Amino acid sequence: MDICDGSVGGATEGARSPAAGSTRPSVSIALCTCNGEAYLGDQLASFVSQTVLPDELIVCDDASTDSTVEILDRFSREAPFPVTIHSNEQRLGPTKNFEKAVSLCRCDVVFLSDQDDVWLPEKVGTLLRALEDNPLAGYVFCDALIVDETLRSLGYTMWESIRFTLGERQQFQGGRQVDVLLRHNVVTGAAMAFRADLKGGVLPMPDGSIHDEWIALLASAAGLQGALTEEPLIKYRQHGQQLIGGRKAGLVEQAGRVRLGVGQPVEARLHQEVVTCSQVLARLGSTGQLNGHVRDLLEAKIGHVRARQALHRRRRHARVLAVAKECLTMRYHRFSRGWKSAARDLLL
Repeated sequence: MDICDGSVGGATEGARSPAAGSTRPSVSIALCTCNGEAYLGDQLASFVSQTVLPDELIVCDDASTDSTVEILDRFSREAPFPVTIHSNEQRLGPTKNFEKAVSLCRCDVVFLSDQDDVWLPEKVGTLLRALEDNPLAGYVFCDALIVDETLRSLGYTMWESIRFTLGERQQFQGGRQVDVLLRHNVVTGAAMAFRADLKGGVLPMPDGSIHDEWIALLASAAGLQGALTEEPLIKYRQHGQQLIGGRKAGLVEQAGRVRLGVGQPVEARLHQEVVTCSQVLARLGSTGQLNGHVRDLLEAKIGHVRARQALHRRRRHARVLAVAKECLTMRYHRFSRGWKSAARDLLL
């Protein structure tokens, strides 16, 4: 199946039309919730404050046991746009819940949303303009302000936290986006929007993958451009219950979190990378959409990650030669975060 079900800029079959008198693409928000009562109200209010309102909000609630669904029901009766709520009887998990939400969206452009952030009023309009200015782009993403539980700024942005540098941004915009994405994922789902004609290619999402990483890498590997806007357009809230955050953490703090069993283990992250790259190879290879250079990059990335996985099955003192070999081949530099990843493999 092609990554696009039609022209890159075209509307999807059965898509909703935007508000009367508007010529812009129609907008769906795919919101996933799970026990989100603490912060959900702030996020819903930020949808209503958009300078360009969405044309529909699709919510998939993952078997919440708190008042999340009641909050959504109240909002749906007052919202200035249609709201559809789907409640899962059994918990699907984040990736499969987003897969369901995306599959239900009917508009031309799909915006992904977490339950605990706050969108700045210009987010929808700015990302739509970025897609309109880049007609060959399949997706677009922005930076985000990192804030605490009370929405107080922590003094840096998401791109600063993940070290998405000016040089990497220039690489990304210069046609080497697969190289950047194989080094580290720079596309945060909460800051992302994509054309709905990607849905046929990215769905279903593989078990063990992360939805935003999967969409960005698959689209880019298929040859579609990704657009970015430098402006931070969301407040990305950091709190103790989130699965993946954006707070800065040095090597010492990471080591402490590993000892305490906090956060995502290195082994789990490496497994996700293998799953994502392997599935991109399989999905695009079966359709003939994978050029030789991208295939070689994906296979080399898988080889590097599997070498790192093998390291974590050894005692620390036995890892030195294998880490040195990966450093000499420059695969840490090409497919991980250089000496920082090497240090993690030796110490964590």
